Amino acid sequence: MNVNKDFFLARDGHPSLKQFYFIGAPFEKALDLYLKRRMDLSDFYQNLKPKLSYLDEEYTLSQKLDFLNPLEITGSSKYLLLETQSDWSLLIGNNRNGTDFSSVPYEALLWKIRLLTMYLRPYFGKDEFGAVSFTLYEGSKQVSRHDCETRNVMLHKETSRVEFMEYGTPLPFEQTEKYTERLKKNRLTVEMIGEYCKHLGISLFDLDFYQSKAALIEILRNK
Repeated sequence: MNVNKDFFLARDGHPSLKQFYFIGAPFEKALDLYLKRRMDLSDFYQNLKPKLSYLDEEYTLSQKLDFLNPLEITGSSKYLLLETQSDWSLLIGNNRNGTDFSSVPYEALLWKIRLLTMYLRPYFGKDEFGAVSFTLYEGSKQVSRHDCETRNVMLHKETSRVEFMEYGTPLPFEQTEKYTERLKKNRLTVEMIGEYCKHLGISLFDLDFYQSKAALIEILRNK
């Protein structure tokens, strides 16, 4: 193991390590699913085409992230899919604000698998704005036309106040006793999310966990 929490949480670190999007499928299956999704979007928008390339497995996580440069101000033009030492794969976009989660609920239903997203921006001091969240989508358990069974726990600060919220049925491993702490910023911490991930087979802050196959998907505009 090579646990380095500071690498992920450093304020000046890579923005893509502040928002995680895990796909509940081994690398090859996750790649097939995501490429098919990008091809479908390409057919719809017509002028966008995905280009796939594989990266050297010996590259460190930091070296792999370098392939996402330059970072985009709006949208994403590159995506990195990483194999992990589990049956989860990590998808990373090259937006300077982090990976976009807006299509995750739809993709969970489309693929009928588990998807997991997290915000890791524990900035709750004066004049700071941040969010810490854990959201698990059970894509195989549809509850309505547009929704699947979902569990969300979030701590966020967008104004002067820290707010805590939760949605869905608590998972067996959650530290629900923490959710009533008087100090709101202690109700959901990065450490708690790391523990939640362990129960799902994800070693969130272990650099070795991501040391395996990687694919770069570039979204090219047809000329």
